[in-house]
Amino acid sequence: DDGAGEGDDVKVDAHPAEPEAKPEVTVMRPSMWIIPSLIYRALRARLDMWWVRVMVDPHFDESEFLTGAIGAHEVVLKNFAANDMRALGAMLTERALAAFRDAFIEADRGNVALDVDVERNENPIIVELSIRINDDVPDARAEEVMERVRASISSYGGAAGARGSSERGENEDSEGSLSENVRFDAGEEDLLRLRVGVRFNSRELWTMTDKVSGRKSYSMDLRGHTFYFGRALPRFLPATAPLTSP
Repeated sequence: DDGAGEGDDVKVDAHPAEPEAKPEVTVMRPSMWIIPSLIYRALRARLDMWWVRVMVDPHFDESEFLTGAIGAHEVVLKNFAANDMRALGAMLTERALAAFRDAFIEADRGNVALDVDVERNENPIIVELSIRINDDVPDARAEEVMERVRASISSYGGAAGARGSSERGENEDSEGSLSENVRFDAGEEDLLRLRVGVRFNSRELWTMTDKVSGRKSYSMDLRGHTFYFGRALPRFLPATAPLTSP
C-alpha cells in the first residue's frame, strides 16, 4: 500500500510552487500627433492618384497593390528577425538594407534573438505617390534628369489638354493606348521609378530571447510603419503595359 499509514511522517512542502505568471508585454503605441499628418498625406495621395493613372500608369490598381504590399511588409519583418540579409538584399535599397542590418547588429550585441508575429495588418493606406530617380544615379545628374522630367510632364500635360477630345481618336492605336506623340520621354529606360508610400496599421508581437539565460521578453508594437515601394518606369510614359515591379 503506497498510502501514508497512521504514524508515518508526511512531508509537506512549506513553499509550494507558485503558478507561473503570465509574461509581461510592453506595449508601444503611436503618438496622437502623427494622426493629422497621416490624414493630410493620405488626402494628398488620393488627389495624386488621378495624375498617376492618367500620366504614369493607367493600369495602377490600388487594391491589388495594397494586397501585395501587406505580404511584402510581413516578409521583410520576418527576414529581419531571422537575420536573412540575403533575402532582404533582394527586396530593399542599399540604404534600407543598411538600416535593418544596423538594427540587427545592435540586438545581436546584446545577445538577443528576435522573432515576430504579425497578428494583424488591416486597412493600409497610400500616403505618397511621386516620381523619383533611381538611387544609383549621382546627385548632380539626378537633378538634371528631374528638371527634364518636370519639363516633359508640363509639356505633355499642356499638349494633351490643347489637343482636346476631338483629336483623341487620331492619337489612339488599335488597342486604345496613347501614341508616341502624346507621351513624354524620360530620356532613358528604367531611369525613373514610381514611389508609393504605404502606411501599415499593424499589430506586431516581438519576442526577444536572451541567448544566454533563455529568458524571454515581449513587446507589442502598435505604432505602425510606413514602407516605400518603388516601381521601375519605362522610358516613355504613360506606360502602355501593366508595371510588374514591386
